[in-house]
Amino acid sequence: MPRDPWGNEYVYRIVDGAPQVLCLGSDGAEGGEGEAADVVRGAAAVPGPPR
Repeated sequence: MPRDPWGNEYVYRIVDGAPQVLCLGSDGAEGGEGEAADVVRGAAAVPGPPR
């Protein structure tokens, strides 16, 4: 699988039956601001650990 621009793995989730892909930013942790901010595509962002 490809990695994000910082070399971290993308996070893949299923939220309410729809796929969601997250890039956790430069810090590799959920949340953050600027370059450390998460980028979410797909289902609406929800708090909680990756599934």
